[in-house]
Amino acid sequence: MSDPQDRRPVLMTQTMRWFGRSDPVRLADIRQCGATGVVTALHDVPNGAVWTVEAIQDVQREIALAGLEWSVVESLPVDDGIKTGNGDWSALIDAYRTSLANLGACGIRVVTYNFMPLLDWTRTDLAYAMPDGALALRYEHVAVAAYDVHILQRPGAAHDYDGATLTAAADRFGAMSSEDRVGLERTIIAGLPGSEQHFDTEAFRAALRTYDGVDADRLRQNHIAFLKASVPWRKPPA
Repeated sequence: MSDPQDRRPVLMTQTMRWFGRSDPVRLADIRQCGATGVVTALHDVPNGAVWTVEAIQDVQREIALAGLEWSVVESLPVDDGIKTGNGDWSALIDAYRTSLANLGACGIRVVTYNFMPLLDWTRTDLAYAMPDGALALRYEHVAVAAYDVHILQRPGAAHDYDGATLTAAADRFGAMSSEDRVGLERTIIAGLPGSEQHFDTEAFRAALRTYDGVDADRLRQNHIAFLKASVPWRKPPA
């Protein structure tokens, strides 16, 4: 995380997201596009585990050999035990703080994170064809409702959507083939490229149950507690 007392000028650099060694986009491709840096993470490290200096430096060396710099982390995952408050909170916070310190020791000063339950963020199509032929990520709320209510069958899901959305979701579900339904589920719960955790149907249902009793207010309070514990605040000088 950036130091609020650091008043050095910030220079704009061109970076691209790299999802690690399994990414079909190579570091050489990123450099060819004109970027000078990459935004990446230790995608092979499980959520809640410490990012060691050795592991960070190993990825730094690989990126440097391609003529690029690892300048931004996206993201340093927050374990769901911290988000729910149901895990070994102190140990998970200690691991997170250690990972932050190790990144700083390696010269990486910009770290992003998410505090959204389980999937962090998701899409309903990972290869949506644009009018010019380019492929893009796409989110469609009706498709999510069709999955949530009719495929996942999450208890109480129907109460989270308005009537028009429920009607459209039922129509969408009825028009989908079995292959379409499997494909939608895989897209939603398997995680985006570079995701640190993946689910099948039963594992996702079980993971959702760990959030029983965690409403928006409790999640917000857990988020505040996480920030207070992991990012000590120093008031900037007047």
